[in-house]
Amino acid sequence: MVKPFAFSGLTDCEVVGVDWLSDLLVLDMIQEDNNTQDIMDTPPLPQPQLDRTPITFDQYEAYTPEKLELWQGFYNYGGQDFTGFYLAVLANMGLREAVSHVPLSLWLEAIQELALQNPKLNFDTEIGEAMLNRLNRGLEALQAVAEYLEEKG
Repeated sequence: MVKPFAFSGLTDCEVVGVDWLSDLLVLDMIQEDNNTQDIMDTPPLPQPQLDRTPITFDQYEAYTPEKLELWQGFYNYGGQDFTGFYLAVLANMGLREAVSHVPLSLWLEAIQELALQNPKLNFDTEIGEAMLNRLNRGLEALQAVAEYLEEKG
């Protein structure tokens, strides 16, 4: 038996007169279309620069949560991905300003961890090993400078 019904919350479509077995297929197709449309409508992520830069209204609208909540000491809003929000804040602040509020040694530690996770650094090859050694020497030198500056600061 076919029961007529409509799904609430769907924007440009209404599903009427489907049987229970085809419901899943129709819902999957509608969800896929809506996800594709959302991705196409999403503006590019803000790109932080050295100095503060503006974001567009579309970026503000897409990446700023309607309501920020504090959940166990962290910003949270229903499991939403905050990457766009964080990038927008960094773009507005500028990386020079952001870096000035955190000890340089922490930035270097984060950079080192990120660099070591890069799949392009294949440590099984001679070139990869040479790059790793070069990275470690450079970071050691920068760490010494950071420690000196933090002592004097």
